[in-house]
Amino acid sequence: MLFRSSRAVWQRHLDNAAAGHPTGDPTAGCLPQGMPRIMTMTYPMEIVMNARQVNIFAEWNGQTRRIFTDGRSLPAPDDVEVTFNGTSVGYWEGDVLVATTVGMRPETNLESSGLPHSDVLVVKERIWLDGDDLLKDEITLVDAKAYTQPWTVTKAYHRAAPGAELIEYVCLENQRNPVNAAGEIGVTLAPQKP
Repeated sequence: MLFRSSRAVWQRHLDNAAAGHPTGDPTAGCLPQGMPRIMTMTYPMEIVMNARQVNIFAEWNGQTRRIFTDGRSLPAPDDVEVTFNGTSVGYWEGDVLVATTVGMRPETNLESSGLPHSDVLVVKERIWLDGDDLLKDEITLVDAKAYTQPWTVTKAYHRAAPGAELIEYVCLENQRNPVNAAGEIGVTLAPQKP
């Protein structure tokens, strides 16, 4: 992957982390992870489908992502509502869900070190079951402002044991990683007193 404008931003986050005051992960301040990071999380997720859409419920920050499969088109560039998870539309190619997402907030990152993207990021996915207990998601990031070429990764998700359920995740009740006014991520090791 070759960088355009994103290289300097990412290097600043890496340098800050090496100096002991990380700035690269807005989720430390309890902001949502956003798309595509919601699809690369380590916390459990639940997928529920109906005729209109595929709903992905993330335990991390209680986020919900919807991939509309009702035949709608992506919104025109001037009509895109910019949100953490963007707008996703998809269709089925046999047993493979093909989805495209636009309109992700540019201040979110691709991962925890602060690897950025721009406001023109487009995420293309191919999601399928590979056997009974393995879901795969081939994720391609296309961002002509931030990178010189598309970047593709494949994420594998293992099915949880029968009876497993998502649990409530409330970041603000923990506050182990407060963010100060300079945007630096701290660590609170001792419990905070009420």
